[in-house]
Amino acid sequence: MAPSVWTNVPCDVIRNVLLFTIPSAGPPAALSSLRLTCRHLYNALQQCKPDLYIRIFALQFDLDPPFRCLGYDRRLLSQKVEDELRTRVTILKDLRHDRLHGKRLDKALWTLYFMILQDQGHNLQQLRWAKAHAALRSFLRHRLYIGAEENNGWPVESAQNSLAVACLWFLSSKAILNEEKKDESELLMARLLPFVQAAFRYPCFIGSEANFGGDNSLMSPAETVTSNVHGVYPPDGPSPEDVPYFGDLMCECRPPPISLFAILNYFVRADLTPLEIPPHLPLNRVCAIASQRVGPTREDMQYFLDHCNTKFASPNTERDDGWLCPTGQPSYVLGDITGRWEGSMMVPCIDNTYKKWLSTPTIPTPFPAFGRRPLNFILHEYYCTDESTRLPSDEPTNGIKNAWLPAGCKWIEQDDGIEVFDEDGSFYSFYKSFKAGGDLADMANVIDIIVVGKPDETHKAAWGGFNCIGRIRLSDGLVALAAEAQLEVVNPSIFRGYVTSPQNFVGRSRGQFNAGLEPANWEASFSLSKHTE
Repeated sequence: MAPSVWTNVPCDVIRNVLLFTIPSAGPPAALSSLRLTCRHLYNALQQCKPDLYIRIFALQFDLDPPFRCLGYDRRLLSQKVEDELRTRVTILKDLRHDRLHGKRLDKALWTLYFMILQDQGHNLQQLRWAKAHAALRSFLRHRLYIGAEENNGWPVESAQNSLAVACLWFLSSKAILNEEKKDESELLMARLLPFVQAAFRYPCFIGSEANFGGDNSLMSPAETVTSNVHGVYPPDGPSPEDVPYFGDLMCECRPPPISLFAILNYFVRADLTPLEIPPHLPLNRVCAIASQRVGPTREDMQYFLDHCNTKFASPNTERDDGWLCPTGQPSYVLGDITGRWEGSMMVPCIDNTYKKWLSTPTIPTPFPAFGRRPLNFILHEYYCTDESTRLPSDEPTNGIKNAWLPAGCKWIEQDDGIEVFDEDGSFYSFYKSFKAGGDLADMANVIDIIVVGKPDETHKAAWGGFNCIGRIRLSDGLVALAAEAQLEVVNPSIFRGYVTSPQNFVGRSRGQFNAGLEPANWEASFSLSKHTE
């Protein structure tokens, strides 16, 4: 047999030829072809390992985030990268051909989730090639309700369902939603609706909302567990599990609450069907004042339709927080909640509907949807770096009633900070005001954050408004805000939610008199987006 023309070609030349063939999207098909061409090429490529696989991986996927989570250990990276490359290529092929099922499903969804959270450009390009969004929509249509028959008709908050709904949101865009047919969009909304509205089954927080303490209390069940026709409250969501992170390297990770991303997926589709503006409303505020009318005007309604939509999550290219390393809890980035927030909330019919859900174990059929109303406020953060001046926590029996602040606290905002105290003088604290571009070294040592909110005066006459104050649970980033007044909602109320991206604040509100240790009589889902000038 004649010798191969490749016999005298140096290994580094072969390696470079291969690297020039690697596409930016899709599998590195030339790698398998060259390995099968002849023994010399096979041996030459084997000699290039593991550096070759690291370079191929870096051309096709975002390498820095997982490398960082591996402690920048190049030896460990070299050991795992070939297996991880093979895993991702297989998953991309399965996604592209809608084969997201079978024994590989758990691993595929976790890998997809990690790729999305650690995207810096390459990962998202690969997932677009794989038509991942279409595969996830197929999952929601055909697999989301697996196990519901044995659960009184309620869909199960499993790790698979939570990951699929979260990934669907992070991969969504205006262009992708415009491609959805109306009947498909309505079907997805109907399948997501129980996760959006049934807070007594699908909480919007990690661990118990009643606990303000650190990781230990967050990961432990609440001291008081209430039993009802739907089981225990708070219900047990998916537990942390050992999952494949990079190659055969395992890490313990908890799926995100399914309700958060169900709300985002639902609201962004609800925005596609705009509300009709009642013709009997005054034209604008001037006309309303002249006719002594209160409430929204046609101009207010048009503003709501044009500006209070749910924004899509932007690529996570500049953030460096706990989401990027899945071995830890999602953390909070100082400054994320500061700004002007606009959006809407979906308030259920309390007496005739929500209370019936609470007392009936089976899912209502069909599951009712409710209208949305505008919601907007302006929030600002104040932070503490000194343990000696940190505010005390509320009494454990109060849970989240006072947004984790001590009962009876008063506050005075100043240019450089906020004074928080009570009338009895039992505590006094001064927290510094967050300022973008401020003292980074100082802000890096934050141990506590207070958030103060006020109504957007521009739209207060239309929708009402409220002042609010609350705290952020830094162990996982849960934001709690106690509001003094809210139009058409049981007063006072409390908002709890997460900043899931720099422009998305999502969660639920309910009556403030519930400590979070038993189901509330009502809960209203909200989705807010940060307003940018």
